[in-house]
Amino acid sequence: MASGKVPRSLNDHLVPPYTESASESKPMTTPDAPPQNFSVADEIRFVLDGISYPAIRRLRWGFDDGVLVLVGVVSSYHQKQIVCSAVMKVAAIRQIVDQMEVCDATADGGDSAQRQPD
Repeated sequence: MASGKVPRSLNDHLVPPYTESASESKPMTTPDAPPQNFSVADEIRFVLDGISYPAIRRLRWGFDDGVLVLVGVVSSYHQKQIVCSAVMKVAAIRQIVDQMEVCDATADGGDSAQRQPD
């Protein structure tokens, strides 16, 4: 897991958060691995879609030349670890730039978010 500045080429091309209509058009696959003909982007989507936390479905990401940039807000440091561990299974990813923020919306009853240090 690496942290750092988002390469300019990726910052302009982040994949938008998960949408229901996008997932409905995907072919059904086994939960263990994506089909052989999936592109790297399809593999990343497949891995992220397999994680059940709602906050993860709102993440944005970009991939270029082996570098995956993850941007967005998750509910816990544990979720950050789950995301990073899951995407590391994609063979084409050589480096992860983790720009996810941890924000616990339940810390004060859910009315406002409290940021937690990384």
